[in-house]
Amino acid sequence: MEEDLGIPSKKKNRSKLYPRYDLEKSIELLKKLKELGKNTSTKSLATAMDIPFRSSAFLGRISSARQFGLIETEQGLIRASEIGMKFLYPTNETTVSNSLMLAFQKPDLYQGLIRAFEGTYLPNEGLLENRLVHDFGIEANAKRIAAKNFIGSARTAGAVQNGILVIQDTAEDQADESLRPTLSMSNVKQAHKNKTFTFPGPISLTVPDTTRVDSLITDGELKEVKNAIERFAKKIGDPSGIDETPSQ
Repeated sequence: MEEDLGIPSKKKNRSKLYPRYDLEKSIELLKKLKELGKNTSTKSLATAMDIPFRSSAFLGRISSARQFGLIETEQGLIRASEIGMKFLYPTNETTVSNSLMLAFQKPDLYQGLIRAFEGTYLPNEGLLENRLVHDFGIEANAKRIAAKNFIGSARTAGAVQNGILVIQDTAEDQADESLRPTLSMSNVKQAHKNKTFTFPGPISLTVPDTTRVDSLITDGELKEVKNAIERFAKKIGDPSGIDETPSQ
């Protein structure tokens, strides 16, 4: 009607891509796929899950599982990805947990959230919703489900410890680069790495390499700790000539 009157119609804003269903729901889809066998058609999967084919709900389930890197689709067929296969057919005690941790890091949105919160307390859903709108391009009408799914997926992956987001090193799969999440050039640091300060002695101080730690260091929070360690290191290295002057 607006176009008929010469008034431009308002285009509906679209959120950046995010998993509409959490990691647990995507694992359910993966397990159902295992029951159906290799190279199942997407239509057969929809029938098996009792979800209408081409419905928004089914397409959302497929999109979410694909964002987590658990499935691959091609020409109407769907199959478990390499990460999905490792989850379904584990070869040792850590394969399943490693697969979940890798899957959690796959969605583009989650990579950004991990960079923001790794090593810190996760905010509650309400505060996270606001961060998603202001900093991550999520529309207001999608913020609640996006926040809920991120927190739920983090818990499913075992990435929440005492309320803190912790990305564990999946050592089992280090040799297989195809399983590692692809991060943008602006995030050359991997979330699970540490930074180490070395002192005479030898003594070293290791802290998480996160944006939160970087901010604390910039604010001078680490200075007194470093000065104290340096004084202690000098006492060990040269007990006859202790320099009590803190370094700048």
